[in-house]
Amino acid sequence: MSVEFPSLQPFYEKVFDETVSDKEVAAEIEFVSGFFEEWVGNFLHPLGDDLLDGNQSESILYCYMASQSLNFDWMSHTLLLGNYQVVLRELRSILENLFYMFYLDVNNKGKTVEEKYMVLEKQELSNGPHGKPVFRNSGYSNWESCYDLYRRLCKYIHIHTRSSGKFALEVAKKGFPEALDVKYSRESFIECSKTWRELAKIAGSLAGDLLQKLGVGMEQFNPNHFA
Repeated sequence: MSVEFPSLQPFYEKVFDETVSDKEVAAEIEFVSGFFEEWVGNFLHPLGDDLLDGNQSESILYCYMASQSLNFDWMSHTLLLGNYQVVLRELRSILENLFYMFYLDVNNKGKTVEEKYMVLEKQELSNGPHGKPVFRNSGYSNWESCYDLYRRLCKYIHIHTRSSGKFALEVAKKGFPEALDVKYSRESFIECSKTWRELAKIAGSLAGDLLQKLGVGMEQFNPNHFA
């Protein structure tokens, strides 16, 4: 089998062209396309400097955020090619993990990232908390509004008429493989970018709250950067 680079289905080019030519989403395209650089350069970099200066570099939340950098980069390409549900599922996963890592930092002060990872591993083996308890027990005061966002995103993970059920129905109506043809949707694109913006603001707020709880001064980091 000869695999060509980038080996994309031909309909993706049409989706991409329709997306980038839609002036109604120009600002959203700019946001998602430039997010990787913003995240790494203007968000993580000053946050890491403040943690280091405050002798609190052993933050598993920071390490998790950094580990998602390339994930955000791929998500921007995925969104521009019309795979909206893939992006929403990833955002849901990142949101839940942000709160879990925040919890580990707040409740394991003085421990290394490796030690916090071992705590995570033990809780995972004992089928530790998922969903609402992760948010409620995080120690973050505004957890309920963040959980509301998470709950809205759960329909893209669990069985739901608007996600798995909807597309199964389309296959039944249109036939296979006709129903697999990906199409540009302004409404879906805006839903993804709006959710992405919400998550970015939550990440900034969590990081700012963590610095306060650890007694670290915010000399370079701006928790409202994405706001």
